Amino acid sequence: KYACAFGMLIGLNRARVSNILVNASEHRIAYLLALAAAVGYIAWWSYYHATEPKLEYNKTNSYLAPGVVMAFVALRNSTELFRGYYMAFPAYLGRISLESYLLQYHIWLACSATKLLVVVPGMPKVNLLVTSGVFMVLANQLFERTMALRELLFADHGSDCAIVLCKMLLGLLAFFSLGFVVKEVNGGGAGMLLC
Repeated sequence: KYACAFGMLIGLNRARVSNILVNASEHRIAYLLALAAAVGYIAWWSYYHATEPKLEYNKTNSYLAPGVVMAFVALRNSTELFRGYYMAFPAYLGRISLESYLLQYHIWLACSATKLLVVVPGMPKVNLLVTSGVFMVLANQLFERTMALRELLFADHGSDCAIVLCKMLLGLLAFFSLGFVVKEVNGGGAGMLLC
């Protein structure tokens, strides 16, 4: 329930969170206690919570999962050795996880998410490969657009933020004006201009 929101907050503040975790090793006792707590939490979660029946698990998982994610993040960033190695493909998938989560309903699923999209009828494996390829390309493109928007909306300097805010307000004003014109052309009713 809250793991996605928690992950998005960490993703937006990745640089700050990484600095906090890297600099935490300067305070040796607190650092070791935090690592022991992370390992203990993961062990407790794995032994007690992950082995519960599905219905019991579902009741509390949305509250406990962010702690597991944070514990893994803390362990992953706990030493220079761990920070120095990573697997490229899972790292790539992690970068586009928000976009892939949003696109899954539009690319793979159809009919209110009850059926799979069929591009190549009668060949389910080929269909899966084709739709997955399109899905990955679009998720990557959406990620690039998201990062470009992030740079625009979350500028580093105050003056840049003011300029972006003014542009956003002008854009909203333009869209509201266009909506007003469309409404007036259609005689006050809703609908498309060319209907």
